[in-house]
Amino acid sequence: MVAIAVSACGRIGFDPQLTPAMSPIATAVVVDGDYACALASGAVACWGQNEVGELGNGATAAFGGLSLPPELSAGVTMISGSPSSGHYDHTCAVVDGAALCWGGNLSGELGDGTTTNRSSAAIAVSGQTGPTSNVTSCAFGNPCNTLPVAMPGLASGVQAVIAGYAASCAVRADGSATCWGWDTFGQLGDGGGMDKPDPEEVATFTSGVTSIDIGYESGCGVRDGAIYCWGDNFYGTVRGGDTAAGDSLTPILVRPWP
Repeated sequence: MVAIAVSACGRIGFDPQLTPAMSPIATAVVVDGDYACALASGAVACWGQNEVGELGNGATAAFGGLSLPPELSAGVTMISGSPSSGHYDHTCAVVDGAALCWGGNLSGELGDGTTTNRSSAAIAVSGQTGPTSNVTSCAFGNPCNTLPVAMPGLASGVQAVIAGYAASCAVRADGSATCWGWDTFGQLGDGGGMDKPDPEEVATFTSGVTSIDIGYESGCGVRDGAIYCWGDNFYGTVRGGDTAAGDSLTPILVRPWP
């Protein structure tokens, strides 16, 4: 496990004994609500608010110092934080080809088949098995399980994972894409329009996908070099600025250039 200094301010985990020569090389940082996580030398460190398990340290508290989750101590290639706060705070990472998520889970955005918040140091969106005990209570009256549980889906072959507002998506190495979580506006792109705590395949995104992102009420992705979007179209997000045609529960081709 590596030690990570993240600031000269003691409130967010500065270690005065960590010299520059000891510091790993940071490659990414995400800020989500009132907490942050950084990726350096294949390991993740988180600090700040921890009411729904945002720090991945197996605990819940209003505030937390620097956390170095053991499950994220090596092999991490990317991290992504949701642009939300409170109930929906969550972060995802790709670790040795598997998708792992932790934090708030009100709409199933962790992809573990439940809507239970997870404060354990990363919950795999995968077929990992583990204890299901040690359920406690955390902020907002939601339950928290501080230990990993069995989950379906993404144990290997994950190229990228994206944490959205209250949903998440992943792109596999084979070019397919899957999403899970809040789906009231069709933002999962699976044609259902209902929340999914398990990963669901994005319609028509079975190959050729190189990028995907999911926002508050809509999502977009790049497939075979073309842009597709889905979900809420109130502002024309899904249809290249055209609001007349309405929403779409599945990806539709967008041509933002003439």
